[in-house]
Amino acid sequence: MALDNRELAWLICLCAGAILLVLKARNFKQLGVVVRAALSPPIVTAFGLAAVHSSACVWLLASLGCWQPENLKTTLLWGATFVPAAMFNFEKMEAGKTFVRDTLFKAVGANAILSFFASSYTFGLGTELAIASALIILTIIYVVSGFKENSKAVRNSCETLLAVFGFAMLLNSAYHILLGFRGYATLHTVREFTVPIFLTLMFLPFVYGLYVLSTYQRSLAAFRVTVRDPGLQAGILRKLVWRFGADLKGLENWRRHVGLFPPTSHTQVEEANAEIKRSRRREKRPYRVEPARGWLPNLAINYLASVGLATNDYHRTHGGWIAHSSYRELGDDLIPNNLAYYLEGEECVVSMLKLVLNVNAPATASHAYETFVQTTALLMQRALPGIATDKFELSLESDGCPVLHNGYQLTLSRNDWTHGIEGGHDLVFTIEVAIGPDESQ
Repeated sequence: MALDNRELAWLICLCAGAILLVLKARNFKQLGVVVRAALSPPIVTAFGLAAVHSSACVWLLASLGCWQPENLKTTLLWGATFVPAAMFNFEKMEAGKTFVRDTLFKAVGANAILSFFASSYTFGLGTELAIASALIILTIIYVVSGFKENSKAVRNSCETLLAVFGFAMLLNSAYHILLGFRGYATLHTVREFTVPIFLTLMFLPFVYGLYVLSTYQRSLAAFRVTVRDPGLQAGILRKLVWRFGADLKGLENWRRHVGLFPPTSHTQVEEANAEIKRSRRREKRPYRVEPARGWLPNLAINYLASVGLATNDYHRTHGGWIAHSSYRELGDDLIPNNLAYYLEGEECVVSMLKLVLNVNAPATASHAYETFVQTTALLMQRALPGIATDKFELSLESDGCPVLHNGYQLTLSRNDWTHGIEGGHDLVFTIEVAIGPDESQ
């Protein structure tokens, strides 16, 4: 349980930083608010359950012979670092397998291995204090310089110095390991490395449980705000669990749907549940769509995913069925130019694809125009296979005059903004169904 010099040095620095923050705090009432918020019943309950879960994991590892009392310090350090970080970032579980893969990679990747070896042997306490202080200062400078222009040289210098300190600590450990390899290559060393990995893997289901609980709480809270009728609120949790279970994306879609279309009866609640379930089934097993009618929603939402313009799910609104991407910023201006991708249509088919370039910084719009042209060409290639994009790039004009191609209408229009940013405007490129199936035949 004894702390080594490096751990003691970091503990001293953290305590000094905490004391400095308290002394610099001008309003102790605000500090008290923060402390009370941290000790609120939901947070205390969550961390209490996390402690129980972690203890159960340790007991299981001990019963399997993978944990010994000598690993207690490593376990406590894991609990003080990984557990709070994972719990405060549990919403990243939305990424699913990506989040799990990234978390495990951090636990067993090259950086984790090098960090483990580098921490095997330490310098004297004075040297470790100096190193810890220098690392904190360099990290702060590195982060702050990222918000300032023309600071690339400073960031590069910080990166170099951080690498030098890391290499020095690794070299020191390597030297001592080689001198006493027999004493280092023991089962205790293996357990010291593997225990945090096992605990991380076993803690992920708990994090997923927090994410599930949070998603249901958000959905229920939104429903109660939208629907005030106690009769409709009664039993809604049971219905949601029965309908959606662990389909959290479907539950989020349901929350948005009832916000747009508040139900007024139990029948409408069931209809909303059924519509979202149909939509989710259609995403997994899409219907066939005749080319003359448009595009499959599950395909169209990803036409521009490779350039950062994947849309959200295809869903119903008061204006019809739509999907849209987030804005992709182009440039580093205060209000940068941006691109967005939209879909419109009916429940089972998309009939319009739209790409919009918002020119918020006319002085630096040349790069945005170039990106817009490249993206329109990509959209045409994905939506209309076999089309000669060069021909249409020459044919399209920004006057809104459409160009027809095999039953589809391609249009490029420019809209100048009469208010707001001087010279601001947008370019809108659309591909939509121009004729019905009978006419196309």
